[in-house]
Amino acid sequence: MPVAGDKVDSILSGSGLTLDPVGVTLEEHREAPAPMFQHLDDWTLAPPGSDLGVKREVPPPVVPDVSHLSLADEDPADDA
Repeated sequence: MPVAGDKVDSILSGSGLTLDPVGVTLEEHREAPAPMFQHLDDWTLAPPGSDLGVKREVPPPVVPDVSHLSLADEDPADDA
C-alpha cells in the first residue's frame, strides 16, 4: 500500500524499526495527582436565566444621517 510514496519500503528497510504486537504496554501506568481546587466554598451558581454580566450605562448607538445619499444605476457606456 503506497501510503507515503513508492520508496517507503527501501527507506525503512535499513532502519530497524519494528512494531510490537497488539496489547503490549508501551509505558508503565503513572498515577496523576488529583487537581487542587482552592476556595470552592466561596463559589456559587446563578439560577437559570440570570444576567451574568455587569450592568453598565451604555449610550444609544449613533445613527449617521444618510438622507443626502442616493443610489444611481451605472451607465453601460462608461464600461466601454
